[in-house]
Amino acid sequence: MATDDSKDKKRGVDGPHDFVCLEKNLHHASTGTVTYMKDLSRDEKGPLVERRTGGAALSVTRSAHDAFVDAFLPMGFPDSVSRDYLDYQLWDTAQAFCSYISGTLANQALLKGVGVGDGTATAMGATITYLMRDVTGMVGRIAFAWARGGDMDNNAKQWRIVADILNDLALTVDLVAPWFPEFFVLFVCFSSLTRAIVGVAGGATRAALTMHQARANNMGDVSAKDGSQETLVNLAAVLVGMVLLPLINENVFYTWLLFVTATICHIFCNYRAVTCLILEQFNYERLRIATCQYIESGTVPSPAEMSVLEPILWFGSRFVSLTVGDRFGESFYSATEFKLAQVATKYAPGTKNYLLTYKPDNFFTPTSLNLMCVLHEHAETDDILRAHFHGLLVGHVFDNVKAEKERTGDLDVLFKNARELLGSKPHSGHGWGRVMKSSADYCENNFKNFVAVSKAAGWNLDRVQLTVGQYRSQWSELMEVVD
Repeated sequence: MATDDSKDKKRGVDGPHDFVCLEKNLHHASTGTVTYMKDLSRDEKGPLVERRTGGAALSVTRSAHDAFVDAFLPMGFPDSVSRDYLDYQLWDTAQAFCSYISGTLANQALLKGVGVGDGTATAMGATITYLMRDVTGMVGRIAFAWARGGDMDNNAKQWRIVADILNDLALTVDLVAPWFPEFFVLFVCFSSLTRAIVGVAGGATRAALTMHQARANNMGDVSAKDGSQETLVNLAAVLVGMVLLPLINENVFYTWLLFVTATICHIFCNYRAVTCLILEQFNYERLRIATCQYIESGTVPSPAEMSVLEPILWFGSRFVSLTVGDRFGESFYSATEFKLAQVATKYAPGTKNYLLTYKPDNFFTPTSLNLMCVLHEHAETDDILRAHFHGLLVGHVFDNVKAEKERTGDLDVLFKNARELLGSKPHSGHGWGRVMKSSADYCENNFKNFVAVSKAAGWNLDRVQLTVGQYRSQWSELMEVVD
């Protein structure tokens, strides 16, 4: 490639050259730019001339820095990971350090409990204790994964902090177990059961968060570097523990002071870690908040704003529950209910692939609602999102009526009809039917705009993290119903 003198000077090259190539390291910007040059008119076979510009000369300090980055950060950082990666990993590293210190104290107590240092203890007794503990943990791990495994992806933040709180509970039980020798085995089995839940929830949520952080098809690299970071911080915690344990040995006050301090710091760091996560897919709680804000103001919070609004340890509505993907037979007990749901939802084959209905839950209060949604076998992600939006709309109206809040705007009619619902019989064609028809009209007029506003705010709607039942149904065309 022929170049003139002015172009060569802009590249930092003296004189004309037929061949110029500029090279830079994406992972280490401090290395500057390497220029390879060749004047083909003078010598075609000789080596390329190499010149480094824009970076400081190689030094031991910079080489050590680059080696550290390569060892503990994903290749291509920060472009290859999510924007919240560094904040989350810093807090996650801090909580791992605190957890290791607490665990060291708990392990010391366990060793005393099984008889280390006690001349009357036997190896068989300690072995039986550990076997019972391991069996309890294995059974608990299988049972918990069976019961709650499907919810880990959708509520990774919540399960992450729940797992760490349960881990602190297990460590506390381990620490107090030696004080009650007659119940020692029971205490140890309980802590093992709790720790099994921690293992399932922690591992599953770690996988979900790794998928969120990896932005360059580099899940393996992100996961491996996370393991390296945890190993490094555990090594540092081991060194600190080796210094602290001899100082507080047999001193109950200082042992508990250190344990409580480390536990409080552990919970705090975990809370800060999960709250700094900026997840860009809707789960139930994020969609509920977005739907309510859209209804009230026509706007949707961005993922960064949602990270502040989203609750960590409590969920949803106090009066309304919504399940999507229910069995047809459990949602409709008669043909009349089914036909009314078709009319009220404004079901049209090929345009809506769900039916929304409800059952009153008299166990808690006569006026609470269980919203139930049946999905058609052709339902896709958009239908699932729309079904949730529709159900959350009804839930929002009913919540406000229960709380006796006065509001103005497009939903005034819905509030009025919802108040009629509170005094009407289920599926009477008055209260419930009017609320459902009004909500269906609102969805018809606003759902597409809600999707557009959400995408503009930064939400990824190609994939949603909504818990959906495994049942799909196929039903006949809309039948004539007298309202």
